[in-house]
Order: sequence, then C-alpha cells, then structure tokens
Amino acid sequence: MFIIIKMYYFFYIIKMFIKQPNTCFIVPTTPPFILPLVISFAKLLTLGKLKWVYHVQDIHPEISFVGKNKTWVYKFLKALDTFFLKNSNHVITLSDEMKSALSARDNTIKNSISVVNNFTENFIKSDMESLDCINEDRSKEKIIYIFSGNVGKFQRVTELVTYFLDLKYFNDVLYILGDGEEIPKITTLLATHVNKDRVRLLGRKPYDEANQIAAKCDYGIVSLNPNITKYAYPSKFSAYLSMGLKVLAFVDKDSQISEEVERYDLGGVISTSDELKDFINNSIALTDSERVRINNVSIELFGKKLLISRNFQLLESIK
Repeated sequence: MFIIIKMYYFFYIIKMFIKQPNTCFIVPTTPPFILPLVISFAKLLTLGKLKWVYHVQDIHPEISFVGKNKTWVYKFLKALDTFFLKNSNHVITLSDEMKSALSARDNTIKNSISVVNNFTENFIKSDMESLDCINEDRSKEKIIYIFSGNVGKFQRVTELVTYFLDLKYFNDVLYILGDGEEIPKITTLLATHVNKDRVRLLGRKPYDEANQIAAKCDYGIVSLNPNITKYAYPSKFSAYLSMGLKVLAFVDKDSQISEEVERYDLGGVISTSDELKDFINNSIALTDSERVRINNVSIELFGKKLLISRNFQLLESIK
C-alpha cells in the first residue's frame, strides 16, 4: 500500500507538470520524507524544470531525536532531508530559530530559506455556557491558568503541575484541558497531594468546545522540553493569543517565543519554580481592554491576510 501511494503521488505530480509546466508545488513535512522524496525524483526526471517549495513545519529527524543518541538512522535521515532542502527551489519555515537549525546543516542553503509562520483564524467567542468550575472560580476572583492540548511527553506538564502544587502561596487555579500519556502520572500526583484542589483535570473536549473554555481563562501555558523550539513552533502559542489570553511560557529563554512574549508584553517566561513564584505574585486577571490588545498583537504576528500574502509573494518570485 505504501509503494502504491508513493507511485500515485509521483504520477500525479508528473501529470500536473505536463499540463502546467509553470506550476510550483508546495510540499509539507507531513508525512516526513515521503512527499519530498517523491517530488525530488520527479524534479530529476524533468531535468530540474519542475519547481517546488519545501514547507518545513517540523524539522525532521532532529525533533524526534532531541535528548536521544544520534544513531546511524538519524544521520542517514538528516542527510536525506538536507538533500531535499537543496533540491527544492525554496524553503519556507516557521521561525528564525528553525531557519538557523536548517542552515546549520549546510550554510549554502541559508539564502533559500524564508520565514513565514502559519496563520491563525480569528477567534469568535460563542454564547456557550461556562463550565460550573469556571463560574465558581470566577466568583472567587481566581486567576485561571490553563494548559490546553496534548499532555504528551515533550510538554513537561507533570513537571509544571508539580511547580504549581509546591508553591507556598497560591490562591488561584490551574486547568489541564486535554489528554495524553502524562495524564496518569498527573492523576497519581494529585491523588494524595495536600494542594490537589489547585489543579482541575477537565479531560478531552471537542475542538470548538475546548477553545471556548480556554478563551474564558487568563493565562495559556506553553511548556516544552529544552531545544524543541529549534525544530518546531507550537501553534498553541498563536491560538492562545487569538483568544485574547496572555501566555505563561515554560520554554528556553533564548527561544523566539520567549523573545516575542517579552517584546509584546504577552505574559511571562519561566524555567524554575522560583521564577513561577515571582510570576504568580505579580499576575492579575485580564481586563477586557487587555484581551483586545493581545488579540491585536495576534493579528500583527499571525494574521491570515498578512501571512497568505507573504506566501503568495514567495511563490511569485519563484515562477
């Protein structure tokens, strides 16, 4: 089946090239290696006349090997993906960090890489009733922090929950909205902890409902293992901003997200429990005017019209 799918992609690309030789194909990194390999062969078959843009949304194989031993498989896949970068007519990636990571493989490709992030759709609040816990926490004037999304091994959510539980003074609340392999660990951690009421596990919700819940909170949490932002840019960050939330970023201090949080006054960046304590002590609930300001920053950074326009400009420059 795998070979059949690759052959279908190959012949479809060749067919489209014959019909419209000036077509510029855009190939994403999902699934990794498959489509870039197919279109690279197609370009070789057309004697280099076929044009394609490599849209690198996650950098493979680096992101899968963060903190792991670099095996011969890693070295082979990295060399293969570097060939794709050099074979493409242009590369688009999501952040300056990711551009630097790609350029580190081969400095000769640096000038063929452009940074254009993914756009975020305008968020529209609905009239959906709030969860009882939100109404209760708001009535007690609690600041609501939320982690929304995959509670996976790269997200450091268990570590972050431990920080919140161990704070000496914390009168607010942390929501965990979503599911993942770290949930059993968090559940066990909360079961006997004296401060377990500080954290509420909301479980998995449908996409739209989850966003409506998150939009009623104050601070959205982005937490990632060290070095991850070199190879991926979390969409969670732009999603929170589109909802008008500030961000508590548990990421590398030298990351692009950290720089953007500080430049636009979008929340705070922490890496230790003491920094979380300082941040909590200076946090206040968001006002409506502050939510509007944050949403405007979201449009400035991730506006749909702006980023689609940049992509079209790049494509036009290749034709």
